[in-house]
Amino acid sequence: GEEDLRAERFERLRKHVPAAIGVVGGVFGLALAYWGFTVYAKSEVDKASVAYVAGMKAQLKGDKGADAKSFTEAQNSFAPAYKDLSLQQQAGQSLAQKNDAEAIKRLDQAAQVVGSNQILADQAKLNAALLLLDTAPYADLEARLAPLAQPGRPFQAQATEALGMALFRAKRLKEAKTKLEQIRLMLNAPQDVVERVSMELQAIDAGDVDAVAKIT
Repeated sequence: GEEDLRAERFERLRKHVPAAIGVVGGVFGLALAYWGFTVYAKSEVDKASVAYVAGMKAQLKGDKGADAKSFTEAQNSFAPAYKDLSLQQQAGQSLAQKNDAEAIKRLDQAAQVVGSNQILADQAKLNAALLLLDTAPYADLEARLAPLAQPGRPFQAQATEALGMALFRAKRLKEAKTKLEQIRLMLNAPQDVVERVSMELQAIDAGDVDAVAKIT
């Protein structure tokens, strides 16, 4: 009857108590490990933040040795966002030294940082593609830019514009115009991009290659 069911439940519970304690102990151990990991991660973020800010300050002062040291420290940290940002800052330094190849390498590294957010990753990918715009074959540029130009990506308009310019440089003018005109239909396209594209289209229609180059 009911008393037998209660007795049976009690017996099962009694037998499982030691196992339950072991499970709780295991869960507590995991929780403690997670807490330790979280504290460690926060510490890494804090250290990366301090290093990155120090690098920015040194950069503003023109202290190239100090900023490189600080950005490298942030880059080597556990914090993905600061690692990504530091690599992009180092790419800027390489660009200032007219070392495009090194800048592109740093940007490609930044784009591959595990755990970084899509905005930072896409920003690095876009900037790397823009540095290659005048030298790389269209197929290579398309491979880099087409994913960034998909709806929902943070730099859809900018990547679409870059694809249009890549087509223009490949002398595929009709396709370039079609690609650039797509930006006018984008509801979220930044105003400065829309205005620039309008000037690019006017210059293409006028056959003014130099004007297009100056705009972009």
